[in-house]
Amino acid sequence: RYQRRVHGFNRDDVAGVSVAMYANGANCGACFHVCGPKGCATVGAIDRNDGIRGMWDFNAYLAPFTAITGSKADNYPITTTRVPCEVKGNLFLRFLDAQSYYIRVVVTNVAGLGTVSAINVQVNTRVLSMTPSQGAAFGLSLNYPIAGKHLRFRVFQADGWNSVLIDAGNFSPGMIGKAFEGEANFPTTLPPAIVDQGSSGQGH
Repeated sequence: RYQRRVHGFNRDDVAGVSVAMYANGANCGACFHVCGPKGCATVGAIDRNDGIRGMWDFNAYLAPFTAITGSKADNYPITTTRVPCEVKGNLFLRFLDAQSYYIRVVVTNVAGLGTVSAINVQVNTRVLSMTPSQGAAFGLSLNYPIAGKHLRFRVFQADGWNSVLIDAGNFSPGMIGKAFEGEANFPTTLPPAIVDQGSSGQGH
């Protein structure tokens, strides 16, 4: 449930994907339209499943699995298509770790691609690049304390053009779990190179 809460999926419409598809967290949060023998469902990729071998194989939660296959278990052939993530409201940035010399954050409720490719943080007037951490999280280690300094986060998607500003105000250690709303969200569209992504695999 931690991953569902992080990425803003409201139901059990989520799935684990192959290590290749997860791409070290680069595709964490991406949305896929999956069709099988019974029907179709749109799921969000929230985690990797090391037991999945095929690039386009999915390990879905029960609700979407049943909608796609009409069953509660076993393997079934599926077809998948990358689709835009449709969410309500703006981006949110949540602190997963908040220390004087280290911060780690995750961005939630991401529209469009559903993923985040980069985050820059402005500490007062200095702009620093954060490093991808576990899954969709980003971290930053500093050699000076940032308590009391104003933090502004610039969140980017993979197209390199769209970005959203999130103002976190003056930082204080211990802000773990605190969330800040962005000024907007990303467009609910996919770049042309992503629109055509789709293939066949197995549903588990």
